[in-house]
Amino acid sequence: MSVENVVTISKQNLFYLFLLEHLRKFIFDINMHRDIISMAAEIKATLDKYFKNIEENYVQSQAILLDPRFKKYGFSSNNKFETCKVSLGRKLQEINVQNMSNEPVEELPTTSTVQSSTSIWKQFDEQVQGRTGQGGEGAIASRALDHVILVKIIYNT
Repeated sequence: MSVENVVTISKQNLFYLFLLEHLRKFIFDINMHRDIISMAAEIKATLDKYFKNIEENYVQSQAILLDPRFKKYGFSSNNKFETCKVSLGRKLQEINVQNMSNEPVEELPTTSTVQSSTSIWKQFDEQVQGRTGQGGEGAIASRALDHVILVKIIYNT
């Protein structure tokens, strides 16, 4: 099935955020009738009950980050995106690539719009080596995650 026909797990948070934004227009409009404000507040409370902590769910946040349509723009704040990115990066570093396959791991090409990419990657490599002790599998996994984030967003046509 096409993702255009089915709501995927990564879309749930965006729908929730859009609905909240729309409901806030009614709730904070002082010219709105009290019954409408009350109804909007009740709908917001129900939505919060089911979806407020959706970004704290590990699987949910990974789905948002890894979905090429949303990436970091699917989160309510940059802080929540960074938390998910760091968490996923740590998880990837735990994976022992050599135990999974004896095939050599192909280095992914980077697509960055930054002009001085060598200095950025040098700093990144130093940070990874500082965390893992050596480059190795952790560095490859971190680079792969950064590549996923840096690749342009895919738009539905």
